Amino acid sequence: MSSKRSINLLREKILRYVMNESTPEERNQVEKLIAENEEARNYLSYLEKIWKHSLEKKVKWDINGAWKRLSVEAGIDNTPITGKNSLNHRLQYERWKDYRYNRSGFTGTLKVAASLLFLILIPLLLIWHTGGFKQAGEEEIALREVVTTRGQFTKIRLSDGSSILLNAESMIKFPERFPENIREVSLEGEAYFEVSENSGRSFRVNAGGALIEVLGTSFIVNSRILENGGVSVVVSEGVVSLGSEDESNDQAVTIKKGMMSTWDLMTGATAPVKVDLQRELAWIRGELIFESTPLVDVITQLERRYNITIQVEDESILQRRLTASYHVEPIDEIIKNVALSVGINYRKENDQIYLLK
Repeated sequence: MSSKRSINLLREKILRYVMNESTPEERNQVEKLIAENEEARNYLSYLEKIWKHSLEKKVKWDINGAWKRLSVEAGIDNTPITGKNSLNHRLQYERWKDYRYNRSGFTGTLKVAASLLFLILIPLLLIWHTGGFKQAGEEEIALREVVTTRGQFTKIRLSDGSSILLNAESMIKFPERFPENIREVSLEGEAYFEVSENSGRSFRVNAGGALIEVLGTSFIVNSRILENGGVSVVVSEGVVSLGSEDESNDQAVTIKKGMMSTWDLMTGATAPVKVDLQRELAWIRGELIFESTPLVDVITQLERRYNITIQVEDESILQRRLTASYHVEPIDEIIKNVALSVGINYRKENDQIYLLK
C-alpha cells in the first residue's frame, strides 16, 4: 500500500479482527496478510495485547459500553458523537466497538429480547452515571466522562485544582473528587495537563496502556497510537515519569522540560529527546504549525481541527510536504494556501473538499 492513509485503513481491519468484529471478507484478508507479512504479525500481536489489557481493567462495571454494543447488534442508532469518521477513531474508542454491519442472523426474536433488556439496562445506566456502583470496601465516588468531537476543545477543572485542555476527538474519565491517597485519570486522544502540586498525592494519567506520573507540572499526552506509533508525552514544565500501567515501572523513563518520549506496549518507553515546545504546544494556542509535514498528516489535523472531510483523488500526492503555520484563518483560505504550497489543485463541493494532482 503506497500511502499512510491506506496503511491506517489496513490497521483498522487488523483491529477489527482482534475484536472479532471483522466481516468474513476482512477476516480472510487479514489472515492472508499476517501469514505473508512479519510486520503485520507484529502489529496483530501488539493489538492483541492492548485488547487483552482493556478487558482486564480494574473497573468492572461498564454498563454504558455493554448497552452501546447491544444497540449496535439490535440495529438501534446509538452512535456516540465522537468524530466517527476520523482515521484514528476506532483505535481511540475501541471499547465502544461502534461498527455497523448487517447481520443476517439477527432475528426478530432477538430484537424483542434486546428491547426487553433495554428496560432492564435503563435503571442500571442511571445508577452507573450517578456513581451508585461501588466495590466492597471502596468509597463511593462518582465518575465523569468528557468527550470532544471534531472541531471541539474543552477545558476541565478537577477537584484538586488541576486543569485539563482536551483536544478534539478525545475522551477523558476522572472522579468527581479524588480520594485521599491518589489522583488518577484515564485518557484516550490528546490533552494538555496543568497539575496542581501536591507532595502527598501523585497524579497519574492512564493512556493506551502507558502510565504517566507526576506531582505537579505541565505536559501533553497524545495517545493516538495509529498516528504516533505509541503514547507520546511532551513536558512543558517540571518532570514526568513514563512507564507501563501493568508493571512496577522499573523501566520507566524520566522526562524533563522541553523533552519528549514515546511509550510502546511492545518495546516500552524511548529515551527522551529534545523537541520544539512552541510547535508541540501550538494547538493549545489555537495554531497549526507544519514543518516539512507529509500532506497525509496535514489532512488529518485539518479534518480534526475544522470538522471537515478531505478526499484525495490521487494518493501519490500524500507524501508531498508542507511547511506553514496558521492561526485563525478560515479553512477555505488554508486549503487554498496548502494547495498552492505543495503544488496541487482542489475543488469544493458542498461540504466536501477534494485535493487533486
